[in-house]
Amino acid sequence: MTGTKSNKQRAAELKAKRAARTVKLAKRETADALAYKEAIGPPLGSVPVSRDKLNLEDYYFGYNGELFPQPSFLARGYYLDKPFVCKSCGKDEVWTATQQKWWYEIARGRAVTTARFCRPCRRKERERAADHKKRSDEGRERTFALKASGK
Repeated sequence: MTGTKSNKQRAAELKAKRAARTVKLAKRETADALAYKEAIGPPLGSVPVSRDKLNLEDYYFGYNGELFPQPSFLARGYYLDKPFVCKSCGKDEVWTATQQKWWYEIARGRAVTTARFCRPCRRKERERAADHKKRSDEGRERTFALKASGK
């Protein structure tokens, strides 16, 4: 009896057909979503991404060569305002699309970084770090001076 199949074979065929149908539907939905996105355009207040100004190698490979997921702004093609809470004072802030464009394209910031501090807290943090560096350098100079004098 040729042409008859076992239940196991029939189940495997059905499973393969379902998987193929799922892939086909996913492709169609993705194409429909992209067509809709192109039809309505980017939202108000968004800023377009300039791919040629990005260091794209940083966006795919991290510090030690490990792969990073693609940032959402790169997939979208534009920056959107991002709300965040200041890590220091807890104040609600917004990292604007223009600030993001400057950070990623002009300052060439890493893809995995994001705003964490509000402007006043960022200034305080910079001052604290500068003061720490100054005191550290002064201590190092004193140590070298003592070693040079033989004490």
